[in-house]
Amino acid sequence: MTDKDTLRFGGLFPSSDNKSKPKETLSLPVWKDIDITFTDIFGVSEDRRDEAIHRYNILEYLMVLHGTTFSKKEIIDSLPLLEEKFGSNTPSTSSIDRYWRAFKKSDFKLSSLIPKVTAGNTGSKAPEELEPLIQEAIKDYFSAEKQTAASAYFTLETEVSRYNEIHDTQHSLFSIQSFRKRLRKHSEYDKILLTKGKSAADAAFRKVGQRPATTRVLERVEADHTRLDLFVIDEHHGIPLGRPWLTLLYDTHTKSIIGFYLGFEPPSYLSVSLALENAILPKDHIKELYPSVEGTWPCYGLPEHLIVDNGAEFNSRDFKIACKELKIQVKKNPTKKPWLKGSVERYFRTINNRFLSRLPGKSFSNIFERKDYDPLKNAVIDQSLLQEMVHIWLIDIYQNGKNGLENNIPNLSWIDAVNSSVPPRPFKGTREQLKFNLGKNHEVPLDRNGIRLGTTIRYSSTRLARYFGSHTCANKKSVQVRIKYDPSCLGRVYVLDEDREEFFAVEAVDADYAYSVSEWLHKTCCKYARRHIRKNYNHRDVLKAWRKILDIIDEAIEKTRHTKKRNSLGITTTSRVQRVKEHSERAASEATKQHTNKANSGSLSEPDDDELDWDIEVNTNGWSIE
Repeated sequence: MTDKDTLRFGGLFPSSDNKSKPKETLSLPVWKDIDITFTDIFGVSEDRRDEAIHRYNILEYLMVLHGTTFSKKEIIDSLPLLEEKFGSNTPSTSSIDRYWRAFKKSDFKLSSLIPKVTAGNTGSKAPEELEPLIQEAIKDYFSAEKQTAASAYFTLETEVSRYNEIHDTQHSLFSIQSFRKRLRKHSEYDKILLTKGKSAADAAFRKVGQRPATTRVLERVEADHTRLDLFVIDEHHGIPLGRPWLTLLYDTHTKSIIGFYLGFEPPSYLSVSLALENAILPKDHIKELYPSVEGTWPCYGLPEHLIVDNGAEFNSRDFKIACKELKIQVKKNPTKKPWLKGSVERYFRTINNRFLSRLPGKSFSNIFERKDYDPLKNAVIDQSLLQEMVHIWLIDIYQNGKNGLENNIPNLSWIDAVNSSVPPRPFKGTREQLKFNLGKNHEVPLDRNGIRLGTTIRYSSTRLARYFGSHTCANKKSVQVRIKYDPSCLGRVYVLDEDREEFFAVEAVDADYAYSVSEWLHKTCCKYARRHIRKNYNHRDVLKAWRKILDIIDEAIEKTRHTKKRNSLGITTTSRVQRVKEHSERAASEATKQHTNKANSGSLSEPDDDELDWDIEVNTNGWSIE
């Protein structure tokens, strides 16, 4: 044997390539799937592994005798020696020759000696023409509820009978036992694939990878909403208010919560802006609000990348403008792939499982977990108490606690990251300036009375009046102006002065009311006022009074016709009478058109309360919301 032979397999197996070339180092990105497979004897059953080793021992004995170039004749000559060494387990000459050729062809790989598994009778027991019917029956079996294999097989038999009748064939179907075997061969992935499609199957059995790597705090912040599994009661009256919403901002580098909003505002730009405000500003004031909090919450600053989903609140124009002004890059997850934003999703589970599980009033996600527990009757936590408890749990327990793997403490990770790498980007301004940046943008008309948010809250000031006077002309009664306002408090708006290119503040005329309501609460008040008006308005009485007016007018006109002085009513009076009749006829015609349009559209119901009708004057004097 040559020197090269001695370098492989203890000198038994030469290289198949006499001119071996240096192999290039394999370098693949670790974050991508690598399609590399290997075959090894430890990947098969013990019996097949023992057989492969037995074949190897035979070939090894022959190579010791004849080297690595023996022929079939040399195998025949060595057969007595093989029988003496391996006894009755010695294979036939043709089998040994077959093993040897496969062994050499594989470049002397032991895995080439693994015996193949016989598949048995692999032929289909049903004609190929019936296969679509069989697959459809299997799909119906997995998709239908409470369907048995017998009922699915009976349906398949019916379809086969119909197929034979239509195509004039005599195809026979396999037994119900074979049908059950086919059903058992389908994995859970196949079941979802058949019933819900490939995307649903891939989502259910997706690859669990590693989140994008980060090097500093606030480099990647995830945002999301959830509705807590907890019923909250009113502080003063003890009435259940429902389940509050929680909007969270989560720093993936340190696993810290950097800001949140907790309240009854559903996912909207308002809840997002309040959570952002809480995240961006320092939190030194928390101990003043909640003296029971002992720890600190060092997390604050402007996120670099904000990871959101495709909710309407994240697609709003106001949200996009606010993030651009604050130099926050918004990145969206692909639709129907929430696991790509899994950190905040896991935190929601942590809150519901570890924090809310012990609170009275918890609403179980699974109805079977409730048993005799009624969360509405057992709710004792009001909103202010819940706020305090959430701050205690977040700051003293979560931020200062260790995770399950005992490799992270959020506050410690935050402080270490800030001291060792780039510090967080602070907001250089006041809280009022931040609220302005996070405000909503709107265009409204400005007239001599000021501006209105809708038609119910009016804003006016000396500067606003002068601005109107310098931008209007004789034939224009109003001009369009751009405003920004905080949706959490309507006490003031900011109007753009296009001449100076700056916004100036204008307070509401009814400031006591406006400062006590948010945009959502104000809309709720308007809805209530509208319902109250509708409830107390009797259209028949109004029509009856209007008919009396028209009768009086007709009677006066009739009297004029029978007098000699036809113009005894005077020009002014007759003109007014005619104007009244024209208004009446126009109103009647318009009402008929609207009634016809509603009838054609198939809906005569009142408009949805969610579509706020701003064209209602509401006297808010004396209103106050605690």
